[in-house]
Amino acid sequence: MRYATIAIIAATLGGCAASSSSTGILSAGPDTYTVTERFAPIRGGSTEAQRVALTEANAFCEQQGRVFVPMTMDQLRGMANPNTSTGYAVTFRCLRPDDPTVAKFKLERAPNLILGERTR
Repeated sequence: MRYATIAIIAATLGGCAASSSSTGILSAGPDTYTVTERFAPIRGGSTEAQRVALTEANAFCEQQGRVFVPMTMDQLRGMANPNTSTGYAVTFRCLRPDDPTVAKFKLERAPNLILGERTR
């Protein structure tokens, strides 16, 4: 009985440590999509989440015969520990290969610091 209890607890904790979640590809406007991936630190955290999110976004655009053009790419912090990066979010467009935006797109990073003006 004691060993069974220990095995159940270990399996439960192991399942939590190895968890991951995904929003899948979500439409965010005309030819614009978003995907968010989260991985537990033991499974690679934001590094693995970034790899999976970008691979999924590229494959989605290729299936449509279009080109992946990222708009924003953000590392996401853990909820339990804000000092740990556990996720990655990408907003992107799937454009025709001959679209002029494909040739001149610029990658935008979300601000990690917001400055405000103080008046005295």
